[in-house]
Amino acid sequence: MSMENEKLLTTKEVAEKLEVKTATILKYVKDGKLTPFNDDPYQIDTTKLFKEVDVVQFQRENKKPGLTTGEAAKELEIHPQTLKSYIKSGELKAQKHLYKGKEMYFISRDDFENFRDMYEESKQEDMKEFFFKKDAYTLALFQLFRNEHTHEYARLMKLNKKGEGSFLTSDGRIIDFTEREATEFLPINMIEDVPYILKKGFAIFEFELREDIMSPVFKVIDLFYRSAGLKNMKLVVKDSIIHVEVRPTKLEIEPQYHQEEIQVMKERIIEGKVTYGPGRVLINSDVQPINITVPLQLKNRLKKDAKEAGMSMDEYVLSIIEEKYSR
Repeated sequence: MSMENEKLLTTKEVAEKLEVKTATILKYVKDGKLTPFNDDPYQIDTTKLFKEVDVVQFQRENKKPGLTTGEAAKELEIHPQTLKSYIKSGELKAQKHLYKGKEMYFISRDDFENFRDMYEESKQEDMKEFFFKKDAYTLALFQLFRNEHTHEYARLMKLNKKGEGSFLTSDGRIIDFTEREATEFLPINMIEDVPYILKKGFAIFEFELREDIMSPVFKVIDLFYRSAGLKNMKLVVKDSIIHVEVRPTKLEIEPQYHQEEIQVMKERIIEGKVTYGPGRVLINSDVQPINITVPLQLKNRLKKDAKEAGMSMDEYVLSIIEEKYSR
């Protein structure tokens, strides 16, 4: 192809083609990643022109080979670390690729769509919607109720996002919400609207699902509802395991009267720590701050890379550290 027939693009046109700002193109030029056709320091006209073939080659070499873990997590509305657990378990296929000088996990769009279909289906089955706000009060999975006439106890064992569900009574009967008797059961304790807890991280527990509605497992969940509230919890049921995440909180109880519950918490905690003293039980995450000082250029690069990955800077730096030490 002769030079006359080669198509040239302005900086603005290159920016539009690569879907970035013109300032980004100028930075690519400064860093030596893109070279203008007319890159002559003695040129009077400072307008930069680029060969289209060079731009297309640059675009091909820098094209992302799929979704980043941050982008996939954002589409699924879950934490990036949760998504990585699906990759680690093999439920979500992901491949490592070198991208912009860094080795990162990428997920093909086809693999992501297949996983999302399965995830959305299982999300409904696993009762991720663990609470429902009614007119007078909030219903929450495993909440304790009592019949106002017979004084019989029951737990809310099934609940969906439409507010449909059923009770399991102390004598093993299942009462659907559609039955008249269900209206006679009222919550033992109303679940208060606790403000968001600003401390970072979660304590993570995994309990075995029990049929005994007075099991210490359910009493622990009662305590979490009362102290942490729904905004500061996540609860999922899968394969007869209750997965609970709780932000750092204080249970204002006397440990001497709740030894069974404390024992269950200490035995079933996966991440975090349970400690206690007079009049309180403390639930803490095992997240610890690392204070470092870095050059502004490196900080800006981390910020930019985190944005591209769809993560906060804390999440992105943590993913790099975890990747380093999981090898």
